[in-house]
Amino acid sequence: LYSWVMLLLAMNPEWQEKARVEVLELVAKEGPLDNAKALERLKLVEMLIMETLRLYPPIPIIPRVALKDCYVDHLFIPKGLAVSVHNTVIQHSAEMWGEDANEFNPGRFANGSVAACKHPMAFMPFSFGARACIGRVYSQVQAKIVVAFLLQRFRWSMSPDYRHNPIVAGTLVPKNGVPIVLTLLGAKGD
Repeated sequence: LYSWVMLLLAMNPEWQEKARVEVLELVAKEGPLDNAKALERLKLVEMLIMETLRLYPPIPIIPRVALKDCYVDHLFIPKGLAVSVHNTVIQHSAEMWGEDANEFNPGRFANGSVAACKHPMAFMPFSFGARACIGRVYSQVQAKIVVAFLLQRFRWSMSPDYRHNPIVAGTLVPKNGVPIVLTLLGAKGD
């Protein structure tokens, strides 16, 4: 997740700066982001993490087995059939997300994940329901902390050496890493 967040914020410096302003203003007002209430106030950081999870879901293919005969629309699925849900296809669908489905637009999550798309099941980077990833909440809180920490201390941009090549290796990862250029921020955040 962190590689993709760093990549997308390097490619979209205006969003990086907006998120940095949010973090620095909150830290200036309330001090260290060391409690749940402070982290809840990082709305823009949360939106950009959600958008990153939409574009680069950690589990791009969710395998399931039909436990009983069923229909999905007019398609018959017999008991025992292995079925795969392709998150990346769903989360990049213009039908579900609009014409800008392949673009980085954290603003689509301004009113939460259900309002961001045309179907409540179109956003499921950690699966959904009883079989959803048990570490979902932990990973999202951890991501907020790490991203906020990085935004407070660094500005980053893309390295000219970056070659986009996402692969599935258990999770969705950048095959060649994400080389970026880090710049340490001054004492006042600039």
